[in-house]
Amino acid sequence: ALRLAAAEGLELQRRASNTTGFVGIYKNFGSKTNPYESSIPRRCPDTNRYPQHLGCFATAEEAALVRARALANLSEYRLTGRLVSKIA
Repeated sequence: ALRLAAAEGLELQRRASNTTGFVGIYKNFGSKTNPYESSIPRRCPDTNRYPQHLGCFATAEEAALVRARALANLSEYRLTGRLVSKIA
C-alpha cells in the first residue's frame, strides 16, 4: 500500500496519537479479517460533520490508501466538478 501511494503521488496522512498511526483510520475490534475502518469527513445539509464510511480493510496502510484516493478524488471534484479517479 505504501508503494502504491508513492507511485500514485499520494501521501498517507500519519497521526502518532491514533493507535492505527493514520488519520481517519479506526480499529474495529469486532472484525478479525478486516479490522481497519476508513472514513473521510463530509458536510451534511445541517452543516454538521459526519464521517463518510469508505470500507473495512485488512491493514491500516490499505485503509489509509483508500482514504488518500478518496480525498484526492474529492479535491479534484471540488476543482473541476467531475470525478476523475477510482477510489478502490
